[in-house]
Amino acid sequence: MNLDAFARDRSISSPSRTSVLLLFMFFLIAPELSFSRLWAASSEKKWHKDLKALRKQLQSQHANLFFKITRDEFNQAVDDLDASVPFLEDHEIIVGMTRIVAMVGDAHSRLDWEQTEHFSDLPVATLLV
Repeated sequence: MNLDAFARDRSISSPSRTSVLLLFMFFLIAPELSFSRLWAASSEKKWHKDLKALRKQLQSQHANLFFKITRDEFNQAVDDLDASVPFLEDHEIIVGMTRIVAMVGDAHSRLDWEQTEHFSDLPVATLLV
């Protein structure tokens, strides 16, 4: 059997355009998927580091951190948020950190997110009537 006859045989088909296109798209998208996983892992590490710093700084810098909440309540709130980091969006983590600082219960402890580069717009929509 020569190659022409072999190629004309219906039992062996050439790759369809669809399968070639799908293969091309896979190789186009695959690097992006791995990059997004790396970025997410890097972002998670940064949030864990930020929460560790928040815990340390509030305890060392606040004159009387535990006058309205207990040490256990504070640590539990930080631990709960830290455990939730992989499942939350950035703005949800920021709100969680802000809530922890607000738990202190005084008028002068707060987080100023307005100065943060990526948090100039709140994920809130308003409707003007």
